[in-house]
Amino acid sequence: MKVTTKKEVMANVAARWDRQYPPGVMKSLPPIFGVLGVSSVSEALHALPPNASEADVAAAIGNGRWTKLQCDECRADVDVVVSVGAEPDY
Repeated sequence: MKVTTKKEVMANVAARWDRQYPPGVMKSLPPIFGVLGVSSVSEALHALPPNASEADVAAAIGNGRWTKLQCDECRADVDVVVSVGAEPDY
């Protein structure tokens, strides 16, 4: 069993972004997020204060998907989820 909170999701968004889009590898690619390239998004995420809001993160990335914590049962955006069983298949 694993408990995940929205606070954890928010605190780890920059690290998750960097895992998804490694800074050294992605620098050479053209911008794919509107006018920002992925390295610019990473810089914006790392510059956010620890108490940044979901809106702040969405503004840095260009969408709000990276701050969502979704219940697999009802599909609602929630503050806490409890995972029981297998790891989520993202």
